[in-house]
Amino acid sequence: MTPVRARLERFERPLDQPFRNAGRAYSSRTGAHLILETDRAVFLGEASPLPGFSRETADEAARELKRAIPAIENLAVSLLSTAALLEETGKLFSCPSARFAAETALLARAAYESGLPVARLLSSHVREEVPVSCVLPVSRKEETRLRIEWALSSGVRCFKVKAGPSEKDNAALLLWIRKELPEGIRLRVDANGCWNTEEALQHIKALAPFDLEYVEQPVAAETSPDAIGELCEKSPVPVALDESACFPEAIELFLDKKIRALFILKPAVLGGVAATLKAARLIHAQGAEAILSSSLDGAVGRRMNFEIACALPFCIRPAGLWTTGFSRESESDNLELRSGSLFRRLESLQEHRRALGAAI
Repeated sequence: MTPVRARLERFERPLDQPFRNAGRAYSSRTGAHLILETDRAVFLGEASPLPGFSRETADEAARELKRAIPAIENLAVSLLSTAALLEETGKLFSCPSARFAAETALLARAAYESGLPVARLLSSHVREEVPVSCVLPVSRKEETRLRIEWALSSGVRCFKVKAGPSEKDNAALLLWIRKELPEGIRLRVDANGCWNTEEALQHIKALAPFDLEYVEQPVAAETSPDAIGELCEKSPVPVALDESACFPEAIELFLDKKIRALFILKPAVLGGVAATLKAARLIHAQGAEAILSSSLDGAVGRRMNFEIACALPFCIRPAGLWTTGFSRESESDNLELRSGSLFRRLESLQEHRRALGAAI
């Protein structure tokens, strides 16, 4: 195979508007791109740990990637199967986001050589489109209304809004949003752990009349699994776990306790491509549901998240992968939104190979 050269490039990506998640507000995202270069193409991987979720910092992820560059270059020219490639890559890293970046770049290289989409390297059962949800900003009503109109015109049928600590304010917000949305549109609420265990059930009951698909992370991540399990049993609305179950061992613990919850999977936080596939298949085998979601990734991460979602066709709920427009960036994810779903923008084999070489 053609020799491969690897290098790192740090970045800071400003957001078009502050984004609140896990009790924090972000105005930018920082990280590093792993760049694999051949004489014919360039392949990218993205490591951008999400504060409040990720165990590592951007500096720690970048250092780990830099140390692994010789091994990554060797793997890039190996003839390993996809499973073996992911296994060997996983051994190089302890930082989830660094592992995700290396897997992304190496899989893009393998897909380019094979002429197949990454999803088809990951699974024999794939889909070609992924239905998505839309996160609504709530700082200004006019901005929220414009995003609703934009999403509806693209066929989106599922929206998510952030809740706060005030029961009265949450009810007023959801009442207004429900009036803006047509009948039959799904609505999710993400509390980002801002309610304590004593008040969470009261908040959920107050929001239940707004016909919610689920309430995401109603209590803090450090809340005991038993307390979360009790809340899930009593809640009139399904509960989805994000911060509480963003690592493989936490997911396994909740499944072992047979806690009735949905699971939000963020590949760059969870541990990468292989870890996400394993977790999603385990959740499905236990009769539970997983929802793929972004960790406010850039174009490179978004494209890989899409390929992972395509390789998990049993994850039928709209994925939280449509974050285009939140940040200013030079790369393209080569995805387009049609009829409420994401599709690969380029469809012919030759165009697909060019897109992989340019975008991932």
